[in-house]
Amino acid sequence: MTEPLLVLDGGLQVVSASRSFYEHFQVTAGQTVGRKIYELGNGQWAIPALRELLENILPQNRVMDGYVFEHNFPVLGQRRMVLNARRIVTVLGNTELILLAMVAIDAPEKS
Repeated sequence: MTEPLLVLDGGLQVVSASRSFYEHFQVTAGQTVGRKIYELGNGQWAIPALRELLENILPQNRVMDGYVFEHNFPVLGQRRMVLNARRIVTVLGNTELILLAMVAIDAPEKS
């Protein structure tokens, strides 16, 4: 996958992230895995509306499509993205997780 992806548990803690997430946001697994999404970076993911949407995915079996997210990242600058999230279940069916995908909608121009 070329889009940045996060896998979150029911408490919105990062279980894993894609290589493209690390590359896009210029972070490491040590800065990401095991932390709650709203604690990542400088708190750029600490948006009450986003948190509410994510918290409703598992208990209400909902999806999140087309949530527009904009933030000025310290290293990357201003970015605007569309977030999509889905409930996923492990092979054994005993753990529910959230797959969060991100798509940049106005990436900076390359020189």
